[in-house]
Amino acid sequence: MYRMEFDDVIVGALKPVKRYLIVPMGGYFPVLIKLNNGNLAVVFRMGDYHTGQRGRLEMSLSKDGGRTWSIPRIVTFSETDDRNPAFCQLKDGTLLVAFA
Repeated sequence: MYRMEFDDVIVGALKPVKRYLIVPMGGYFPVLIKLNNGNLAVVFRMGDYHTGQRGRLEMSLSKDGGRTWSIPRIVTFSETDDRNPAFCQLKDGTLLVAFA
């Protein structure tokens, strides 16, 4: 639910929300995009706690609007902590992930 109240004025709308589990225990800093073919893709951080130093980025796909998700695949797992992804699809279909 998104709502901001200012002197009896409501900005936004009440909308029902459905939640679907993609991964248990983790999934920090998620970035969700809708692909050119209509599927959903999400990149997120796994491998350690929120502030841990052994994090990696993983990606999962959904072909049914988010109701089910593929088994996550590792995007990057370097010797340093990987986090804070930026994620997009280029015009030619290439998926691009930038991270810190």
